[in-house]
Amino acid sequence: MHLENSVQQKIIRDLIHVEKASFNQLWKKKGDSNKFAYHLNRLINLGLIKKKSGHYTLTRLGKTFIAFLDSTTGSALSMPTLAYVCIIKKGRQYVCHERTKAPFRGYWSFVSGTLQFGSAIDAQVATDARTQTGLVLHDVKHKGIEEIRTLEDNEILYHHLLLIYTAKVKKGTLRVTLPGKRQQWMTEKEFLSAKTFPPIAVHELLDNNNTFVIASGERYMKQGQFTGSATQRLFTF
Repeated sequence: MHLENSVQQKIIRDLIHVEKASFNQLWKKKGDSNKFAYHLNRLINLGLIKKKSGHYTLTRLGKTFIAFLDSTTGSALSMPTLAYVCIIKKGRQYVCHERTKAPFRGYWSFVSGTLQFGSAIDAQVATDARTQTGLVLHDVKHKGIEEIRTLEDNEILYHHLLLIYTAKVKKGTLRVTLPGKRQQWMTEKEFLSAKTFPPIAVHELLDNNNTFVIASGERYMKQGQFTGSATQRLFTF
């Protein structure tokens, strides 16, 4: 949900700082009162505010909504994309997938997905990775965290916060194709020789001697293709 109207943004912003407010306290006699009443009713219909005993307050949905707003301007905050990467191994091979859709079409990576609001992360990773691959997994472990910003011409295009997991295969046959990607088994050497995302900490994450990895860095693009990367912070445990 996104509020484009500046009057509605201001109403929400004002209600962030008070427990409740009357019509006049919110309106402040600025502008047409009928138009202001329209915007109040619009917010009520959206389920963001409610009216009780002549006063307006934020609803439960409204309180959730403001967590994603700038409390000064009332506009929506831009936040990093929160996703997982699951490095699935069987013997000396890994499940690798090639993106067949934009963005990053043609690049190889490991099994990944966007984390959903309200889901228990460990459970979602195990379930989603199994759905994508068709494999029954076990020994699913949290292996690290990567923060990656992708830039082109000094403009940030993407900002990802990735939770990295490892898993082993118990049984099953790998799904080869699914919407937006195709999958196959690769050795570490084959994967690193493919057209992969420029590395931030991939070598450290594949190293079994590391129990946990924390890394941050930047990737650089030109006309939709990666040109390089820079690791800015790297900690291994």
